[in-house]
Amino acid sequence: MTKRVKNVRRKKIVDDPRNNNSLIGFPTCVAKVSFLASLLCGVATHGLAPAYAQEASSNIQTFSPSTTIYSSDIVEDNDADPVSVVMNGSGAQILTGTNTYTGSTSVEKGTLGLDGTGSIADSSTVDVAQNGTFDISGVTTGSSSIQSLNGAGTVALGGNTLDITNGNASFGNTFSGVASGSGGLTVSGGTETLSGANTYTGDTVVASGAGLNLPGSVTGALTTAGTTDVDGGTVAGLTTNSGTLTAEKGKLADVANNGGTATLSDTTAGAVTNAAGA
Repeated sequence: MTKRVKNVRRKKIVDDPRNNNSLIGFPTCVAKVSFLASLLCGVATHGLAPAYAQEASSNIQTFSPSTTIYSSDIVEDNDADPVSVVMNGSGAQILTGTNTYTGSTSVEKGTLGLDGTGSIADSSTVDVAQNGTFDISGVTTGSSSIQSLNGAGTVALGGNTLDITNGNASFGNTFSGVASGSGGLTVSGGTETLSGANTYTGDTVVASGAGLNLPGSVTGALTTAGTTDVDGGTVAGLTTNSGTLTAEKGKLADVANNGGTATLSDTTAGAVTNAAGA
């Protein structure tokens, strides 16, 4: 059975820089296709310069835009195999649809963004390389879910909350980059590690049954009903605990222990209060 990436056909506008005319209506650029298709997709040897290229192999969907491209196309798995998405361009690929592919998402270079109700919630992990940005600032639902977050790049929250639903070491769950914006971050499933100097000002929330390892830092408040370990890390806002909180060589602001267990070792903290019976 021939495998394919489903639902990736669309109309394109390919600019010809020699005369500013446009070749309209050509299909998606696909790697290793015929001479004619290569010509229409703007291969440099034929004198054309497309605004972007989109390449599809049997199990990998690659975006390589040089400008900002908004796409409502849906990327989904093949009949038998998961499909992965790779962003590797100097521009931005903004997804506005509810994508259902279950393979990995790799942002190697450029920006992969979500806008409106766009979603990649079924992808096994989002791996953001140092030169990449994952941007959910355009989401209009207030939050965006991914299964796990990995890499050393940038996450742009805007005013939205990033919800990590299945932090899983098998797929990569250590983020050493920087998440920024006025939004927040929630770990609702699995265990995520944040080892970078994050600058987002919203809350960091760890749900019951979930976990957070924090050798890095967060600027806002931390609310944890799960298992949180601040191992050499910093929480600049109020830490509220109703789960299991441990800190070793950490720096905390005020700590409110509301019925959970908090163990601070060689850690500096502001006011520490325990609720009755805690």
